[in-house]
Amino acid sequence: MLALVIGGAASGKSEVAEAAAARLAGDRGARGDVVYLATMVDDGTPAAAARIARHEALRAGRGFVVREAARDLDARLAGDASLAGAVVLLEGLGTLVANEMFADVAAPRPAREVADAVSRQVAWLAARAGSLVVVSDDVMASGERPVDAATRAYVEALAAVNLRVARAADAVTEVVCGIVVARKGAMPHARA
Repeated sequence: MLALVIGGAASGKSEVAEAAAARLAGDRGARGDVVYLATMVDDGTPAAAARIARHEALRAGRGFVVREAARDLDARLAGDASLAGAVVLLEGLGTLVANEMFADVAAPRPAREVADAVSRQVAWLAARAGSLVVVSDDVMASGERPVDAATRAYVEALAAVNLRVARAADAVTEVVCGIVVARKGAMPHARA
């Protein structure tokens, strides 16, 4: 199963995705372990530390096996046997797109190139995992167009990846202010 959970900042999307991944692992009769792919890079700021601590608290005691992979997932995780047939939670697409686009801040990669690269990485993960739950940001919800070119390129790349993943997904769930809205298919989500 490929499932996409999308929502705005602090909407509750991570909690919904984590509960769905845990449920999928339990439904499969597995040990209940979920491979949690964390894409956020700790840049040393208080904001990053707070986000990481929040996510660590959310997943505490749930049997998640954490792997950190900020970019190039297919290359960096090629030898990771724990992904084969596992329930994998990718947290999250917005950060992965930013990491791919701005790895070299002085020379950001073009939006189309980033969208293609990240889409390929998600497809690679989906082909290896028994189930893949992907968390992403809804950057288009406000309807406002970013002023600067770099942010416009980021939004364009993430929107393209979100669309591609949603098309391929068996289930798409949107989380709006903590309210879970099924957009496509049925995802096993249980509020944690």
